[in-house]
Amino acid sequence: MMFVAKKNLTGKLLALSARGFQMAAKKKRKAFCSAILVAAGASRRMGQDKLLLELEGKPVLVYALQALEASEKVSEIIVVTSAELLPKVTAICSMLGSQKLKAVVKGGETRMESVRCGLSQVSKEAELIAIHDAARPFADAAFISEVIEKAKDSAGAVPVLPVTDTIKVVEGGKIVSTPRRSTLFAAQTPQAFDADLYRAAVERLKGDEEITDDSMVMEAMGAGVSVTEGRTYNIKLTRPEDILRAKQILEERKKEP
Repeated sequence: MMFVAKKNLTGKLLALSARGFQMAAKKKRKAFCSAILVAAGASRRMGQDKLLLELEGKPVLVYALQALEASEKVSEIIVVTSAELLPKVTAICSMLGSQKLKAVVKGGETRMESVRCGLSQVSKEAELIAIHDAARPFADAAFISEVIEKAKDSAGAVPVLPVTDTIKVVEGGKIVSTPRRSTLFAAQTPQAFDADLYRAAVERLKGDEEITDDSMVMEAMGAGVSVTEGRTYNIKLTRPEDILRAKQILEERKKEP
């Protein structure tokens, strides 16, 4: 019994050591990273289709697509969109002439279903998978590359910003508890993960209705995902008032040297 236990432990240690060597090797070279751009949201709170909404003459979708294209860490791009937007999104992607675009595919009813549709198109040689919301148009190439590079060190990487408001847990119209603010962070995208681990985590997933964030899939498997610093300009366009902030960000970028 002791021999079997020791043998099993040795096997696990060898596996961990091997994985450590793989991560070290991956960090020294450019890893093949497949980026899934999720553009399948319903835009209910926006009141209009936010992905085709133009900011300074350019659809929101194009900002995110061009940033992924410009990132030196991204090897290929898969765009996932709704059935209704598929013809228009395909036309936009074709017009841009992206060198990294692999496919434009129809998504599902939930975010997780859409991500699964994107995963089906990811190349087998992919070592990292980055997932980005098309509704976050201001994540620039440098920031995207930073997140992907961070993901080489562990199971994955998620950009976060500390929460500034006090958060309350509410059930049945009553406050149940108040989590310590120092432990709360708002997650952004892109989020990048070890490709094999992420695929395995998705396969183990039983239901996806409550999955609102890609790293939740890894959490369910117990994988240790690292965090990296998010950006205040990396806003998600959700409500009409977000458009005003988006225009302000574009004006601020014009003033940058």
